[in-house]
Amino acid sequence: MIRPRCRRALLLVRLVAAPLAAVVLLAGRGLAEPVVTPLVADGADVRDLAISANGQTALALDGGRGAVVAFDPTRPGPPREVIAAPGDGVPMPVAVGCMPGDIVAAVCVDRGDWSLRSFRLRPGGPADPAEPLQTLPLGQAASPAGPAVVVSSVRDWLVVAGLPAPLPPVQRTLFAGVGLRPLAPAAAGVDEGWRPVAAAVSPADELVLVEQPRDPAATAWVSFFDAAGRRLLRLDTGLLGVRDAAFDRGAGRLWVVAGVPDADAHPAGLWRLDAELREGVQSVRPTCVVRLADPRAVVAAAEEALLVATGEPGRAVVRIDHRRGRAEQDETTTDEEPTR
Repeated sequence: MIRPRCRRALLLVRLVAAPLAAVVLLAGRGLAEPVVTPLVADGADVRDLAISANGQTALALDGGRGAVVAFDPTRPGPPREVIAAPGDGVPMPVAVGCMPGDIVAAVCVDRGDWSLRSFRLRPGGPADPAEPLQTLPLGQAASPAGPAVVVSSVRDWLVVAGLPAPLPPVQRTLFAGVGLRPLAPAAAGVDEGWRPVAAAVSPADELVLVEQPRDPAATAWVSFFDAAGRRLLRLDTGLLGVRDAAFDRGAGRLWVVAGVPDADAHPAGLWRLDAELREGVQSVRPTCVVRLADPRAVVAAAEEALLVATGEPGRAVVRIDHRRGRAEQDETTTDEEPTR
């Protein structure tokens, strides 16, 4: 763990970790048992989620077919296909993100050729995956991977994180209108031997990566980066098997889907990462809020709600409302048990 060696460094840690540190101020008010509502239950093999800037439209990537569907993030209902499944010779989407103006960015791969492609959604029917608005080559890599696409809160940059070696693990792109312009891969750095497994954008518009050390048995760490790609802070999450991350739209809490199936210490599910000072050093306290079978992706839907993609039959996407409870308790002095 990175520990500040002087007062100036300690102040920097506290300032940089403001989205996490804010949770310390809220930790004295308990949260109710979350309400879990299935939204997409058609058996789709959902591998990634995205949501529009206004939170009114959510997207799900059907990993089995490569199609992208849109659905209402507030209530159950049938999704509509917005990007059709690709045919032979057309790159397969593996991660998606929402850009302004009904534009969807998708990381795609075809026989080891990786690219970032953009599509405009239209009300009359699904977009043709063979006719993107723009295609940016990302490089060649034979190894499979589960990259993430994140878009800044001020909507002027986009990051693809977690591409397989030998590709740069983080690639940043600027955009204006529907155009995409790649920056140098060094615009965001990851140490050798570490691999991004999840990415998010903080309320301060910082790129936040969850990085896995080379040792698969080691816990993942969360890192904050500034606009120039310099790491500002790295903290141990204490979690295994992190798959995705998101900040909620209310208090700016950081959430991840993580864990190991049937494990007591690190159960699979939705986890909240609370900030705390441990022996005077900024640290992270993970709390399992709800256990889920095979959680895969998470996005913020509203101030007190998240969408999670799961591998459970009949529960491809669920909405989890983590509202405040009537009976409030002091979380700073109580060890929470995972909510089932």
